[in-house]
Amino acid sequence: MRILLYYLCGVFAAAQLGKLAALSPPIARELQLGLAAMAALTSLLEVCGATLGGVAGRWLPRVGLRSSLSVAVLALAIGAAASAFAQDLVTLALARLVESLGYLAIVVAAPVLIARAAEGRRQAAAMALWSTFVPVGMAVGAWAYAWAAGAVGWRLAQALSVAGGLLLWVSLRAMAAGDAATRRAASATSATSPTSLTLPASPISSTSPAAPAAPAAPAPPPSPGATGALLWALVAAFGLFSAGAIVSVWHGVTQLLAGEGSGSYLVNYVVLGLAFVLEGTSFLQATRQVNDSAQRFGLHPLRYVTQTSNPTLRAV
Repeated sequence: MRILLYYLCGVFAAAQLGKLAALSPPIARELQLGLAAMAALTSLLEVCGATLGGVAGRWLPRVGLRSSLSVAVLALAIGAAASAFAQDLVTLALARLVESLGYLAIVVAAPVLIARAAEGRRQAAAMALWSTFVPVGMAVGAWAYAWAAGAVGWRLAQALSVAGGLLLWVSLRAMAAGDAATRRAASATSATSPTSLTLPASPISSTSPAAPAAPAAPAPPPSPGATGALLWALVAAFGLFSAGAIVSVWHGVTQLLAGEGSGSYLVNYVVLGLAFVLEGTSFLQATRQVNDSAQRFGLHPLRYVTQTSNPTLRAV
């Protein structure tokens, strides 16, 4: 059940990609926004992934993956609520940045939690399921938000994100409360159970020689056996960067078919240039981390990546 809940968090995050693709025409008409502005809003969901992907991969496990996931779905709900009341491009952009933070946290935390929750052979199937969250979420989001916008308008259509985020947050908190109650019950049971009796140690002569100390075992290299299925986390990481491109192409084609003027391309070129710089920086940081870790274990970097049991490193 928890695997399904984590997967639904990913689908909900990917639905925000399909959301703007469906709501772009009415937003552009009401707020008088051009093609370049709408393309920039669409790409903003990937900004945090391009700039903060490495930071999120390192710090979210320290903060707590479950707590991060709960905050992330709330961030998507808050961003949608802010978008519903937006009257200009700046407010829409800020709301989209809040959604971008939530999207990044979900894409980093959810696959790791799924891998931990799955056991044995279920792990490969669970990660295979996770790899479908982008196309499923985009399809569901495009259909649901387009239908809602046609029925009640694009502003009230944002209520789908608000309701979905709150429902997922309540579900995650209820699951965390259940796990905490289970741990408390287990601790109380172990505290009240009788302790085992220990036999007195046999006397040892002070003149008997001391037993030689066992040599320290060398640190084992990362084990590939238990975490081979975590390779799917790398698939999810690729989805983080490819989904924005898919939505951008989709939005561009629909706007061109609508016959709207293209306007200035300066904003597009600036966004592309920043994307190259930021994603190149993230790639260099990830490469340096892999090389340092591989050197500590005496492995080739590529062999270390294929064998490491650290899922966050694969995602980064």
